[in-house]
Amino acid sequence: MKIGIISDSHNQLENFGRAINYLHSAKVGLVIHCGDWTNPATLEILKKLKIPLKGVLGNCDTKMEVYQYKLDRELKPLNIDIELQDSFLETEADGKKIAVNHGDNESLLLELIHSEKYDLVCCGHTHRAKIDKVERTLVVNPGSIAGFYNINPPVKITPTLGIYDTDKGIAEIIKF
Repeated sequence: MKIGIISDSHNQLENFGRAINYLHSAKVGLVIHCGDWTNPATLEILKKLKIPLKGVLGNCDTKMEVYQYKLDRELKPLNIDIELQDSFLETEADGKKIAVNHGDNESLLLELIHSEKYDLVCCGHTHRAKIDKVERTLVVNPGSIAGFYNINPPVKITPTLGIYDTDKGIAEIIKF
């Protein structure tokens, strides 16, 4: 199974739409979002997603209750398969144990990475794509699909996402 990993969408709907198109063409079976949606209205774009999504909120997101209200009211009635947690998500896919955290709480992130409980730890926050192997755990920061780094002033970067292959236990960063 291929898993698409995205992060730091920051309400950039055009890039988010391009990422969704890429993930569909790559035939991923699951999408993980590592947070910083920035606005609950961003969830609207998930109506185009035909793949289950699991994700967390980041430091630029409002309270979980606001996102949950949007999910329950507008997306769940459409049978869109979405699971969203506040700051930490633990899941399993194709026999692989996965932890998801935005990455702004460095001590929590390091605890997850070094726990040796997970095959894959997904994080974001830095807007810099990176893949590391720490003992048995693959750590993937897919960068940012928003296409910028910093706020004042914003610095343009190439949007990126990650693809994790559960069969091979490897990941790659995709520029789009």
